[in-house]
Amino acid sequence: MKIRARVATIEGQEKSLDTRAEVLEGKERALEADQATLDSKVAKLQAEIDRLRGSIADAEKSGGPTTAAMEEWKKDVESRVKIIQKKAMDLLDREEKLRKKEEELRALASQLGVNP
Repeated sequence: MKIRARVATIEGQEKSLDTRAEVLEGKERALEADQATLDSKVAKLQAEIDRLRGSIADAEKSGGPTTAAMEEWKKDVESRVKIIQKKAMDLLDREEKLRKKEEELRALASQLGVNP
């Protein structure tokens, strides 16, 4: 009788572990999708920074008159570059947090005997 009860307990634990594994695998897939999205956003922001810096360099090379409007435009572009850089850094911070969370989930999955 004790053996049957013990087998039933073990089977219940296995079902619980299987459920946890499914949850962890779902979270891992979500983290990977978020990671890909963040990588894409960072690449787009970096391309925008490069484009804006190129515009500034071209404007400076053209040797055109440095009017107040040109200076204002330059300040605007630099401001945009700073905003984009801040967004890129925020995305990189989020990416790092997601990586750490993924590591934690993998460690937990490993402890539970689940191979993600």
